[in-house]
Formats: sequence, structure tokens, C-alpha cells
Amino acid sequence: MDPTARQRIEGFFAAFQSRKYGKDHILISPFDRTIDVYHLVSGQVREYDISDQGDKVVVNLFQPPAFFPISIAVNQSVNRYYFETVGEVMIRRAPAEEVVRFLKTNPDIVYDLLKRVFLGTDVMQRRMVHAMSSTARIRVLYELWLDARRLGEKQADGTLLVPIRVYELAARTGLTRETASRELAKLLSLGIKNSLRGVIVRNLNDLEKGLGDEL
Repeated sequence: MDPTARQRIEGFFAAFQSRKYGKDHILISPFDRTIDVYHLVSGQVREYDISDQGDKVVVNLFQPPAFFPISIAVNQSVNRYYFETVGEVMIRRAPAEEVVRFLKTNPDIVYDLLKRVFLGTDVMQRRMVHAMSSTARIRVLYELWLDARRLGEKQADGTLLVPIRVYELAARTGLTRETASRELAKLLSLGIKNSLRGVIVRNLNDLEKGLGDEL
């Protein structure tokens, strides 16, 4: 995000009181009647649906300085997803009508938001293609590549720590936890291994080579 746009967004939301929430707190549920807009100051929030089998299907992951759910605020449509904290987060909550008014008077911020929306749309379209036609291995690799780029923490030995658990990997790929765990175990040759803190990735190049034309 453009630093100037970020500063103005944070300036707008600074007028509203901040609140802290713990891990796995549901901020918004499907069909909630009153939907405000949440600005994520720190931490992460996942957006997900529940499958017919009772599994979480993650459709998006928000990190600062995201604000959501914009589509609901702009279109006044019905929300059908859960928005849940991944760990401890800090949130500022603003009435939807005030956020819409802010966007209407700041077209450059709308343009920046639109760029990020299209990037997210590209990711979701690629996920859809993988879900319909790719192997479990490719689906796991693609999610690891996405998270390694966005959230990977460089370690002293040059590797990347991707803060994702097996159950989260399963939720984002539409696989069972057992299948996600099994596929992850097969990726040792690419320098990928599970750990107590997340998944260790040797480097992004290995992930990209593993994906090949499926990237």
C-alpha cells in the first residue's frame, strides 16, 4: 500500500476507539444485521465459510492495514461469512456509512483499494483453478508460496518461517487435515518441513520450481 494512503486511512480510523481481542474471537457472523467496518491495527483475521461437512473453508486472510468487510458496506449486501481473529488483534470499528463517505471523498484511496481487491481476486481465481483441477500437492505448495511471500519470517539460517499450521493449510486448500499433513511430509525434498512454530521453507525459488507452470 502507498505510505501516504496508509497514513490517511489510519488517520481516519484513529477517530474511533481501539479494542483488543484474543485468539479465535468471531468479530462478524453470517447474517449479522449490523455490519460496521473493522480496521485491523495489528494481528490477523481470517474470513471463512463452513462446509457441509462442518470444516472451515478459508477464503481470505487480512493483515494490517486492511479494513473489512468493504463489499458489505458499499453494496449493503448480506454477509455470509465468519470473520475470526487468528491470534491477539487490535481493531478499530467505524460505522459503515462513515467509511463509505470517506471513500467517496478520497478517490486515490479507492484506487489503492481497488488494486488490492484485484490482486486478491487473482489469488482466489487461481485457488479455484487448483481446487477444481490440481493435485493435493500443488494445492499445498500454492498456499505455502502465498503465505511465504506475504508472511514469511527470515530466519538466521536464511530459511523462511511460514506461520501456518496443518489445520489452517487444510482449511485454505479444501483438503482434509490428514491429506494436508501427508502432502506436507512429502515435500522434504524441496526443503519444506513442519515445526512447532509453523512450516519452514528453504527459499521461495524452490517453491516456485515445485509449482512450475501451476504458479
